[in-house]
Amino acid sequence: MLAMAVTKKGNLETPQNRAAACRYIALVVRRGNITRPIKNLAALQAIVRPIWEQPDMVLTASAAGLAMGAMALSSAMSDEDVGALADQAVAMAAANGAQAVGGMACLHTLISSVRSRIDDDVIGRAAAAVRAVLPSCGTDRLTALWALRMAALLVTVDPALVGKPEPVQALLKRVEVSDDLMMSTAAAVVANFSKAHPALAEGLQAGKYSESSVWAEVGGFELEFEDEYSSASIVY
Repeated sequence: MLAMAVTKKGNLETPQNRAAACRYIALVVRRGNITRPIKNLAALQAIVRPIWEQPDMVLTASAAGLAMGAMALSSAMSDEDVGALADQAVAMAAANGAQAVGGMACLHTLISSVRSRIDDDVIGRAAAAVRAVLPSCGTDRLTALWALRMAALLVTVDPALVGKPEPVQALLKRVEVSDDLMMSTAAAVVANFSKAHPALAEGLQAGKYSESSVWAEVGGFELEFEDEYSSASIVY
């Protein structure tokens, strides 16, 4: 049904529609915690993988990355396949532009959802890619968004993975109060750093960043809901 829902009536004709279809897949699989075999997994991957590997814009890259990572929850994917996906995501995260965003989005879902299926070596290489991206994000909003999200996740795995906090601090200082999605992500970064390694949290301007309205509804920071809520009003 997932494959039918995202492919009918020209749902993949525009980048925005492709991103919406990928977000839908990620949301259904992740929030439904679908760990059982997905019968149409191959069909879903055939839809999402080309969007992920050759994104036409950063928006589709991040959404497709989330969907690719979410499908690893299903037992229909072997550990070998999950490992290959993780390796590809690391390589993409170490690239430039939209591919880097797609790689980080996929890695975020893999590490947060199927940590037991991801080798420590992969996480180490993912962290190295993120450390390289953090100082070079510039003004690219979605690259900065996903680099911060990865840093917030990695610090809960092992604070040493994040390295020096200065690149994170520099990105947080550029967050605009009017940007609800970035403000919410920044609040999650500060919360995770403060809990996992208080020393690293010094200088992160705790208290400056506000939780989004979605937090109260779902009981915490859930990036799929954050992105879905913001997709209609945020210009990517």
